[in-house]
This record gives sequence, structure tokens and C-alpha cells, in this order.
Amino acid sequence: MKRLLSTHNENLVNLIGVFLQQQLAYLVYSYHPFAIDLGVACATPDVRFCETDIATICRSVLKGLHYIHANLYISHGDIILKNILLSEDGSVRIANVGRSLLQNDGLRHKRTDIENVGLMVIHLKEPATILEDRRLHLFNPQNISDSGKHFVEETRSAPCHVLLKHEYLSLATPDGESWSLTPIYYDAVRYSPCTPRKIREHEVKI
Repeated sequence: MKRLLSTHNENLVNLIGVFLQQQLAYLVYSYHPFAIDLGVACATPDVRFCETDIATICRSVLKGLHYIHANLYISHGDIILKNILLSEDGSVRIANVGRSLLQNDGLRHKRTDIENVGLMVIHLKEPATILEDRRLHLFNPQNISDSGKHFVEETRSAPCHVLLKHEYLSLATPDGESWSLTPIYYDAVRYSPCTPRKIREHEVKI
């Protein structure tokens, strides 16, 4: 428990603290009301991610991963859509970093973390691929632009700071912002099982 740290990064659901009760550890995170995971967004009827959306998400995730790898000296180990949260302002954050700190696996899964960002490109573009063999799509990405294919291929070897300069991420919303994802949030939030009925039934206009 001494190794457990608080985190401070805009691309994480930040860990604030931990307390023990009856040999159980309870992790306390920053509060992001009504944030939804990208798995919910992908499963929402009529939600489609364009490459600008996908590049914006990848940029945020890579920034968060760079902090996890370089500052916390751990790998996340579970970079999948359900662990990436989207908030109403379009911000994107990696969740469950506290569990990774508790497991204390060091950087053993660092490459897998980064490869999973490449898989995210495929899964967001074609949600049906989520249930398919990851190797098929890492080594032969389909239905994305040439720069997207090269980005996915590069996730097999390049570090986060190099990928953040990749041509594909030039498609992302400018100036480090992610407001372009706000319409997707409002399309998806009404289908989230954690969303109060009043919000689900409210017609939101962008």
C-alpha cells in the first residue's frame, strides 16, 4: 500500500486516495458525473465515429498512457473501450489506474497498452471487430485511411511520445481540445444504464 500514489493528469480519472477496512482496499477517484465508457458509445444505435473523432480519442489516451508509463512507472494493463470514459464536454479519460497501481506489475504490459490504442482505432471504426482476433487487425488493419493504417502498425513498436507526433493525430480536434466528441456523448448517454431516466428522456440539441 505504500506504493500507491495519487495521480494528477487531465487524461485520467485521477486517483485521490485509498483507505483500508477489514482487509479490503477502497480506491477514491475524482468524480465525473454521467461520464460514459466508449463501449456504451460503440453499442449505441446510429453513433458513428469519424476519423477526426477517433484521432481525438487516441491523442487523449496516448497522453494519459505516457503519464502512466513515465510518471507512475507502471503499465495500465487493461486499455479497452470500457476503461475509457467520455464526458459531456468531450473530454476523454483513462479509468481504473488505481487497480494497476495495486497490482504493481511494473511496465510489463507497456507494449500491450500501446497496441490496444491501435486496436481502438479499428474497434471505434468497426465495432463488430471487438469480438474478433486482435492479431488480425493489428497486422492487417482495414477500412481506415492510409495514415490510420500506418498509425495502427506503428503502435506495435513506437512509444507514446512518438505516436503523439504521428500524421494521423493531425486529424484530431485542434489545440488539444476534444469538443468534437460532445455530440457523440449526448447521442450515447441516453442509452447508458447509469443515466437517470430524466436525462435519457430529455431531448438534447447541439
